[in-house]
Amino acid sequence: MFYLFLSTEEQIKDTVYFFTKDIPEEIRKHMPHRYFLDLRKLYFRNRFVAALLVPAIRKIKYPELFRSEIFGLDFNWWLLRGLKMGYVEDCPNVLDIWEKSSLYARYMSFEKAPSFKRMIARFFFGDYYCHPVGTSRLVTAVYTSSPYDKPYHKGKEKIVMRLEEAWNSFPESKKELILRIFNIDEECMDRFRSCKVILLTQPYAVDGHMTEEEQMNVYRKIVSHYGEDNVVIKPHPRDKCDYKSFFPHVEVFDKVVPMQLLVLLGAGFERVATINSSSALSFGLDTAIDWWAEEMERDLVKDEGFCTLQEARQALQKHG
Repeated sequence: MFYLFLSTEEQIKDTVYFFTKDIPEEIRKHMPHRYFLDLRKLYFRNRFVAALLVPAIRKIKYPELFRSEIFGLDFNWWLLRGLKMGYVEDCPNVLDIWEKSSLYARYMSFEKAPSFKRMIARFFFGDYYCHPVGTSRLVTAVYTSSPYDKPYHKGKEKIVMRLEEAWNSFPESKKELILRIFNIDEECMDRFRSCKVILLTQPYAVDGHMTEEEQMNVYRKIVSHYGEDNVVIKPHPRDKCDYKSFFPHVEVFDKVVPMQLLVLLGAGFERVATINSSSALSFGLDTAIDWWAEEMERDLVKDEGFCTLQEARQALQKHG
């Protein structure tokens, strides 16, 4: 979504998109120039194999990478190796969230490793290895929806786009294009607004923090607290649980749409319920938010967002 906001209508149509399974086909099909990356293939399972094979494969298979300006996320070090890019945030307050995660701990451990070890790792795997969220030396610019001044972004261009201001400035044709890409219409929004409480899920099972059954038990407790008739469930884009099966009497909004975009379209609820999804902050500081992470073990939830609502609100106030 953020990239679509940054780009003109012509750029959106002319861009070559690299998609993984996390972006569903119903969205991918709208892009005229696209590749699908199947990360399950053998050479992505072993980092040494990836380091050897991918440079040759991408030269033949993805020539656009070498003659284009690159925007996106930077977790796929094997694809981006040696290429400069602009890092685009994928959720609100992502930079504060990742600093509390095991991913950040791994980054700091790598930075503190002996120089010869870091040199060998960079030789084999490139500059993006262990350097996500714009920390690689090859990231030239960082695009966010709030201003940040992080020491690991020193020397990089920092571009802030306020999403609401941007949306209001777009011509109707660009708004319609973005809504068409995400398959949103008024009927869809009416169904979305039909309940008092929105429950924002997160991919704990997918990320290995708990089993699917454990995740469902948590959400059963949350749904029962409000009552099935009052809740609409909006799954996280990477959350693969079948909520319609687990909650047959609960409204499930199963379109893969960023919460920020739905808020711009007028989505509003009496309460927002979440374990610790930063998307809850999209509704603003005055929204009634129930932060269920505070009732759970910290180690289960720390990698998916802020552990307390106070932390989340402080981040929102700090960065505007």
